[in-house]
Amino acid sequence: MTYQAALSTLINGQLNIYVKQDNKDIIMCKKCPIILPEANKNNDIVYAYLQGRGIDHDTISICINNGSIYETKREHHCVFVGYNGAEPKYASIRSTTGNIKKAVNNSDKRFSFIIPPSNSNFSTLAIFESVVDLLSHITICKLDGNLWDGYRLSLEGVNSIALLYFLDHHNSINKLQLFLDNDYTGKNACDRIICELINNSRYKHIKITATSPPYGKDLNETLIEIQKQNKKYININRSLPTVNKNRED
Repeated sequence: MTYQAALSTLINGQLNIYVKQDNKDIIMCKKCPIILPEANKNNDIVYAYLQGRGIDHDTISICINNGSIYETKREHHCVFVGYNGAEPKYASIRSTTGNIKKAVNNSDKRFSFIIPPSNSNFSTLAIFESVVDLLSHITICKLDGNLWDGYRLSLEGVNSIALLYFLDHHNSINKLQLFLDNDYTGKNACDRIICELINNSRYKHIKITATSPPYGKDLNETLIEIQKQNKKYININRSLPTVNKNRED
């Protein structure tokens, strides 16, 4: 697959057809209020961590300014927050130096991390396994000059709780794009989620596409590879000899 073809496939998606099977509604139990970890006075380490993963600086700034990403005071972890209106309902912690990944106690997965479109009339939803993949998609679109706009939702894994809750409260969504990981878990989850949706009459109006990352296991690995290719292309252009138009023969 060529570089440009990979970008086009990644951003626009590919249509797949699946067989229907029974689906059951998810019953959520009432949870205690979530208590977020104390925030650090700045977010310097989180900026460095996410930019080290290739994420666009301006995208990080937007999320920090609206309170959906911040740095903890004690461990300097990165926290991703999901809201119900102005109330924090879900938060996941990711270590900036190690492999710690966990949800904050009493998190309600129905309200996972989401970035809305700039135009509220957009009816497209894209889902990802992690926030880093979600932010990688935004960065890839920026690199390609693509003006993709829609809701971006992180499942925080492969459970469909957040997806089904979102769809039930956003009836205008008529296009769903799945950007799950290119591994056994991600592929199985993709098949399962699509079967859940097409078998339920509430979602019969939704057109579903599924796209595997063109490079690596997930979108963040794809982003890193794209940035490497861009850097290589720039370096090659810089090394090409220039023509002196003022030279006399």
